[in-house]
This record gives sequence, structure tokens and C-alpha cells, in this order.
Amino acid sequence: LDFDDLEAGALALLRDPHVRAARQAETRAVLVDEFQDTNERQREIVYALTGFEQRTAQVVPPAVLFVVGDAKQSIYRFRGADVTVFRRVQDDMARAGGRTVALDLTFRTHGSLVETANRLLAPALDELARPGRLYAVPFAPLAAHRAAPRPGIAPPFVQFLLGLGESAALGRQAAAEGLALHLHALHAQEGVEWKDVALLFRASTTFSVYEDALDRAGIPFVTVAGRGFYERYEVRDLLNALLAASDPSDDLALVGFLRSPAVGLSDAALYRLRFPSSESGPRAAQRPCAIWSVLNSADLPAIVPPDELAQAVRGRELLAELHGLAGRVPVATLLKRLLDRTGYRAALGSAAGGARALRNVDKLLADAHTSGLVSVRAFLEYVRVLRDVGARESEAPTEAGSAVQLMTVHKAKGLEFPVVVIADAAHAGHGSSDDIRLGEQTGVTLNLRASRGDSQRPAAHRLAALHDRERDEAENRRLLYVALTRAEEKVLVSAHTKLLKGGQLSLGGWLQILGQAAGLDELPVPGLPAEPHAMTLGEDIGCTLYPWHAEGLLAAGTVEVGVPQEGTPIARDLVAPLVVPPSEADAKLRQREAQPPRRVWRVVPTSKRPQAPAWVVGTLVHTALRHWCFDETEVEAFLRPSALEMGLVDEAEIHAAIGETKRILRRFRAHPLWAELDAAERWHEVPFSIGEGERVEHGVIDLLYRVGETWKIAEFKTDRLESGEDLAAHVQREGYAAQVQRYERAVRQQLGVAVAGALVFLNVAGEVVVF
Repeated sequence: LDFDDLEAGALALLRDPHVRAARQAETRAVLVDEFQDTNERQREIVYALTGFEQRTAQVVPPAVLFVVGDAKQSIYRFRGADVTVFRRVQDDMARAGGRTVALDLTFRTHGSLVETANRLLAPALDELARPGRLYAVPFAPLAAHRAAPRPGIAPPFVQFLLGLGESAALGRQAAAEGLALHLHALHAQEGVEWKDVALLFRASTTFSVYEDALDRAGIPFVTVAGRGFYERYEVRDLLNALLAASDPSDDLALVGFLRSPAVGLSDAALYRLRFPSSESGPRAAQRPCAIWSVLNSADLPAIVPPDELAQAVRGRELLAELHGLAGRVPVATLLKRLLDRTGYRAALGSAAGGARALRNVDKLLADAHTSGLVSVRAFLEYVRVLRDVGARESEAPTEAGSAVQLMTVHKAKGLEFPVVVIADAAHAGHGSSDDIRLGEQTGVTLNLRASRGDSQRPAAHRLAALHDRERDEAENRRLLYVALTRAEEKVLVSAHTKLLKGGQLSLGGWLQILGQAAGLDELPVPGLPAEPHAMTLGEDIGCTLYPWHAEGLLAAGTVEVGVPQEGTPIARDLVAPLVVPPSEADAKLRQREAQPPRRVWRVVPTSKRPQAPAWVVGTLVHTALRHWCFDETEVEAFLRPSALEMGLVDEAEIHAAIGETKRILRRFRAHPLWAELDAAERWHEVPFSIGEGERVEHGVIDLLYRVGETWKIAEFKTDRLESGEDLAAHVQREGYAAQVQRYERAVRQQLGVAVAGALVFLNVAGEVVVF
């Protein structure tokens, strides 16, 4: 039974008078949250449970019906939600003497932004309720609880950032690069952190344009439920290579491998491999051949272009080698051999967006390594299952801890961000051309035509299509409402446009709705600017035009990336002069430098109660400690990129892991040691290298700090220990005592100061214990 079957079955049971009476006798009240996302069947279930009869508007027996929702945020029609159900229930309850409470006070957004948002959104929704168009929800203005923006945030609070280009593709590129430039300015001038920013899209199809721009600008980002990690071209190349190595007769995978930078054959060469026949005439092209057999034929030099023969031979030899290893060595080893033999990483690194592609290659290698699988088919089956269940992994983030987030508006429902970017706002969407439609008024209609070339559709089908378009457009405007109301401090509208003959800007999609309300359609533009051009649309609304340049707005020197900010503490390395090996690294350093890094290997939670692996929680705790992040309001957003990087794809597990991390951090903050550390001069994650006789020891100290003239070491442990467990025995068994002694020796040897080390256990029967 799927969810739809369960609903239908529940309603069928409640239609039985005996079952309905029994349930109503047990029911004192029913509360339904997010009621705007319900459908007609769910309404019938709720009415049956409460005894609320729609026709008579009476409650028998007296049960309380309490619904919470906002019709302006009904955006799940594609899942069957029907906003008209919510509005009909409102009318039913009003006729029965029920009470309506308007929730129009926002605690999220400051007053100036709320006023501007009200002005922009009012034309987007209907001004008045229309009985015949319940799906067109009337606008209701919001009021702000918070009067002023946070310190440092300056007007304008709504900014249009428009990319000018001759085509939509060029305009999008200019808009994305202009946005990256503007985010750098906000970061430097108004203290906006990367984690404060979210790019919200109507659809995920243009994520890549903005991802590439952010990557070129050196802005860390995490894509949440986009096209996904496994859809990236560099990942597809390697998956094709694995599939071809497992089965060289798979022509589609083989073409993907041969066309990738790993081999680099041209389309012409691939065509000749597929259709090698020397015959002429129309029948020759109808005889495709198995590419692998052609690659291994003696006639290969006469088939492929002479300047690509060496590449074809190299690809054949490499695939033969990998095929001999497939199923005999771990998939990670197979991938590593492919990368080493082809120089694929070097090819990626030299291309635009190479750093991002290299991180994704490392992440795929990490997946294969963590799985421990030998069967290529089993590994590829895992990838297929991920796609089928819709668990889209994010790409590997650049630096966990603070990253811009990219997501669809649907994914952002219920969330809030200091700075919201309505990205690709001129995206117009695509109309439906279904030949079968089901409408409330028209019933089932078919697009029956007299002949294949007949463009005339039946009147009933055209009417049903018109009703569908009206409902879709109404929901599209509600989707814009949801996007705009996610912001706490600022809204940036990023979109592509072009200059019309009359000097006005071309407006489409959401940009047209917002632009007309802001007066953007009447704004005269004197001519095509050569550089970014700023204009004003009012006290709280600004506009900047970014013309497209062939070399890109983010050309070298435009944005300085990676420059330490003033006052940023730089970790102090305790490194001895180089000596001859042998050398030895402690377990913590080996884990930190392991390639590839450790990741979670599972598709869905293995239990009803989501619980992330203990090592994931431990890693998140150490990440927060390293950045000294304890603010309850920031920890979740701060740690989310780290959870994604470790491979957690299930939202419940991510929430559970971060929740457990927050509990541990909260407990530590209440301990007296935290206050001492917070006031001290600190160096986090300090690497060291010291000589011990003929041996070199390497390691990383969690925290080296100084109080006055006294030097101390704090080594944090997240081992989960039960009450009554012998802590001293555990310390000896795990080698923790020797570890701290080694750290003390390193500090004494390199700094020439006395130091005292302590083990800080953060999870001993729910307590913090300093050993």
C-alpha cells in the first residue's frame, strides 16, 4: 500500500457508520497543522473524525476542530494539495460559528523590509477574495515585530541584480557573476557571512550557472537537493568508466568513457567507431557495430582519424587493464588506477571550475572507499537506488562551517535566512501539454484530434487546460510569496534581462511581477553600460545592471580570494627541522589526513529512530570546537555543510546528528572549563613534528592555550561512556595518556615552556569529566 492507498482505506473505514461512531466517541479534538497543503480526501477524513458535517455545518457530537495554515503558502499542488479545500473549510467553520485568527505578525523580518515586501507582493496576489476563484488567494499584509535590521545591515533592503546579455544564457551568466561580486561586497562591508545567504530557485535546472559563478568567486557553497552530486559531469565520466570496465560491450557507457577527458576522442572518431563500414550509400549508416569489437580490430588505424589513433589505442589498452581488474579489486582501487593512468585530475584542475570538480572526484572516491565493495555492479546499483529514492547528495563543499546554500523554494519552506537571493528570477517555467486532464468542473478530457497534423483541440480540453494554467499561475505567485518571506534582513533578486529598443528592460517570470511593482518597467536606461551600473528605485530598493563580458566579470584580479581578514588568528605550527625518516603519525593525524576522508555509507536510516554514527557526531563536535562555535542559533546552519560532506543524505539523520552535537556542546558550555578557555589565548588544531631519537613523531593537538603565563593542553574526547565505567582503565586501554604525554613533550621541545595536559571527556553518562 502506498500513501494514497492508506488515505483511501482510512476514508472507506470511516464511511462505515459503526466505525465512524466509535472513532467520534473517542475523539475530543482534532488539530491539523499546515492545513493549506491538504486535499479533499484528507478533509473528509478530518470531518468524519470530528463529526463536522459540511452540508449542515453542525458538530455532532461536540468535538473541537482546530486548523492552522496559510493559504498564501500553499505550494504543493504537484503532490495533490488543493488550496481551495483550505478556503472551503474556512467558510464552513465561519458558518458554524467558528473563529478565525489572522496570523499576520512576523517575528522574522524587520519593519523596513516588511513594508517593502508588502508593496511588492500586493500586486502578485489578488486584492479581493473571489468566490468563483478560490485558488486565487487574496493578499494580506504582514506586520513586523522587529523594527530595525541587525547592526551593520544597510539599505537598500531589496536589491535587483540584473545581468544584461544578448541571450538568456549570457544574461544568466552575467547575473550570476554580478551576484557573486555583490555577495563579496556584503561580506566585506556589512559583515554578512556565507552561511547567512541562501539562493532560492523556482527550478533546479539553472543551479549550475550560479554554482560555477560562486566557485570562480571563491565563495563556498552547498547545493541542497539540486540535480545532485551524481549528475555532475565529472562524476558521470567516472561512473561510465566503471560501467565500461565492468562490461565493455555496453556501448553507451563506453562512449561516455571514450568522450571524457580521460581519453578525449572527438565526436567524429566516435561516429567512425560506431559506423565503421566502408560501404557508401544510405544503407551503410544503418549498420552500427559494437564499439569494443571495432576498437580491438586490426582495421582500427583505417577507421579512426589518424591524429586520434594514439588516443583510441590508449583508451583500448586502459579499458582492457581495468576490465581485468574489475571484480577482483575494490572499486576504490579501480577508480584510483583509472585516475592515476589517465591524468584525469590534472585535466579537471586545468579547466574552469576545476577545484569544484576535483572535490567531487574525491568525494566519489570516498564513497567507493568507504563502501569496501569489490563488485562494480553492486556499487553502481547503490548509485541507481540513490537516484530512484530521490536522495540527492550535495556536492563536496569547499570548507565546511560557513557556506552559501542553494535550494529550490519548495526545499526552503519553513526555513529562514538573513539574506535571501531569489535566483534566476526571470525563469518563466514551462506550460503543461498533457493530452489527458482531470478537472473539477470539466471532469476527464482528452486531446482527441481528427488527424496527426490537426492543431485544433476539443473545446472541453482547451477549457480544462485554461483552468490548469490559471491554477498553476496562482500557485506560481504563492511560490514567489514564500520565497520573498524567507528573508530576515535583505532580499536580492538576481535575473537575466536585455535592453529593449525603447530603452526599457525586458522583464519575465518573477522579475516581471516584482519589477512592475517596483517601477523597474518604467526605469529608463540611457544605454548599454560597459561596467556595472547602479540605479535607485526608492529609499529601500536598489538596482544594479551587470553587462556580460566575454572574459567574465570574475576575471583574475576582480575578487581577492583567500586573503586573511584583519585580526584573524593564524594557527601556530610546532614543526621541527626536517630529519630523515622513519616517521610516525598518531591515530588522530592519520584519520585527519586519510585520503579519501571517512564518510557515511548508507541510503536510508536503518532504524525508526534516526541516529547518526557516533564518529559523525564526534567529528561535528570537533568541528564546532575548532571554530569555537557555541551559539545555539548558529550551530545547526554552521554544521550542516560538514554533515553533508560526511555523506548524510537523510534529513532526519542530519537533524539527529546535529541535535546530539548541540547537546554535547551545551553541556560543555555549562562546565567551568569552558569559561576558562573562552577567556584564554587559544590555538586550535595545532600540528607538530618532533624528533625522538632516530624517529619523527607527528600529531595534532586539539587545543593549546595560555592563561597568563601558564600553558595548557586540552584534548577533547567524545567517547560515550556509561555511569560507573572505569575511566582510568579506559584512558590506559585507548592509549590516551601516552597521547597527551606526547603532546606535552612536543610543546616543551618546540616552545621551551612547561605545559600541563588534560583529557576532556564530553560524554560520560551525560556529564563532562576532566581527567
